[in-house]
Amino acid sequence: MSGSAYSNSEGSLESIICHASQDESRNETQKQPWSKEEIEVALSKLPEGETALCVIPTLHGDALQKVLEEFQSVTINKSEDRKHSTSLPTDEIKQKTTVVDENRAANITIRGQLLAKWPNTCLLISSWLGHVEIVKALLEKGVPVSTRDNDGSNSEGSLESIICHASQDESRNETQKQPWSKEEIEVALSKLPEGETALCVIPTLHGDALQKVLEEFQSVTINKSEDRKHSTSLPTDEIKQKTTVVDENRAANITIRGQLLAKWPNTCLLISSWLGHVEIVKALLEKGVPVSTRDNDGRTPLHLAACTMSTKIVKELLKHGADPRKWDFEKKYTPLHCAAAAGCVATVTCLIKSGANVNAGRSPLYYAVLNNAVNCVEALLQAGASPNNPQFYGRMPLHVAAILGNVHCIRLLLDHRADVTMETENTKSTPLHLAAENGNAKCTRLLLKAGSKTETKNSSGQTAMHLATVAQSVKTIDMLISADAKVNAEDNEGRTPLHAAVSSARNSSAVVKILIKVCKLKFL
Repeated sequence: MSGSAYSNSEGSLESIICHASQDESRNETQKQPWSKEEIEVALSKLPEGETALCVIPTLHGDALQKVLEEFQSVTINKSEDRKHSTSLPTDEIKQKTTVVDENRAANITIRGQLLAKWPNTCLLISSWLGHVEIVKALLEKGVPVSTRDNDGSNSEGSLESIICHASQDESRNETQKQPWSKEEIEVALSKLPEGETALCVIPTLHGDALQKVLEEFQSVTINKSEDRKHSTSLPTDEIKQKTTVVDENRAANITIRGQLLAKWPNTCLLISSWLGHVEIVKALLEKGVPVSTRDNDGRTPLHLAACTMSTKIVKELLKHGADPRKWDFEKKYTPLHCAAAAGCVATVTCLIKSGANVNAGRSPLYYAVLNNAVNCVEALLQAGASPNNPQFYGRMPLHVAAILGNVHCIRLLLDHRADVTMETENTKSTPLHLAAENGNAKCTRLLLKAGSKTETKNSSGQTAMHLATVAQSVKTIDMLISADAKVNAEDNEGRTPLHAAVSSARNSSAVVKILIKVCKLKFL
């Protein structure tokens, strides 16, 4: 048997078998070139590295746009000194970047100057954190794409290495399963006029107290010129005292809470929709509060109700003319995205019947699959959602289902003609590659049955067999072998699945034995 098909630093097939049998007990743990901790420690040691690691994740939405505008107007530092950093303590920076609204202009300036004064640091860290807008802005300003961290090519490596580490592994866990986190939404709502007050008061309204507040509210005129920019909020502690006073002051208490609804109706409609308070939503809508009101990020009451699966409120809002096609200000999400991500099929169905676009943007179907919301996936597909619209980095819903091992979602997508040959942008991975890489044997079987090709290679020249051996999934390997997958296929560096099995951990011995057995049969 010739060893040429397996030649590289490990040598021939025989030497690999010897290597594996002599050291079957070793436990290889380093599957990535560097750990997350190694990279972040190295990045923190760059000039202003700790600061940038703290600040860059806070740049999104309106704040990001203002920082980028500030950055465009300044000259970048092209002689960035790597050896001498005058970093501010991270706690001080946190204070400077979370200052109150009246200092927001200074806050924006500080963050814009960070990009200008330490562009190399910011390029490396933005690449690591996946902040596309900042990377683009820095590159357009002429920051060298070949910039490196302090260890150069011998350790954490160049920008290309960091980008590779951050984006190449398309099978890693999706982090943003919801359009917005609970914390993001509640912070935004608290910044509305009397937002903190309303978030404190509205949950207390129920039973007899609610009825009396609504009666009080019916007798007053609502403020139709609510000023979004200038709030004279009472401190939350003071409001808590006023709304929890003893019984003898209950009448005054009711009046205060009724006036809150009347004076700040837009704020109260948004917050009541978020908190699922149907009675208050109805009362506000019947008083003529605009159903299209938004928070500072462009979320409507319909977005907020959809996020919390408040189907009754969704129906009430739609009845009063809410637009199910309305985007947030960044044009990323409609209410249907929120409902699909929340996994509420009743809300999804309701929105679809009211004219929601099932193929809008990074599609609602993508979010339903990401959250394994099988009923929502089925409802969206039946309503005409396309399973073949490329989404984030060219991934389709089928790629996501393969990564996560969502067998029922894969069945539904395949039943609606999802394309098993589509490749992702960065690594040219098919759904079969991703299922194999994650050791999802049942998904692998479904994809093979649907016509996935075992010999297709990704950008590294790896077949599904290479990836299944790295994942150490015996069941997936057996499945691929049954489909006549080539066990001696070489990747771009001449490595076969057997090389991958030997250098991997956990079930290495079992996987190597399977591959050796097949190799012997092939070459007899």
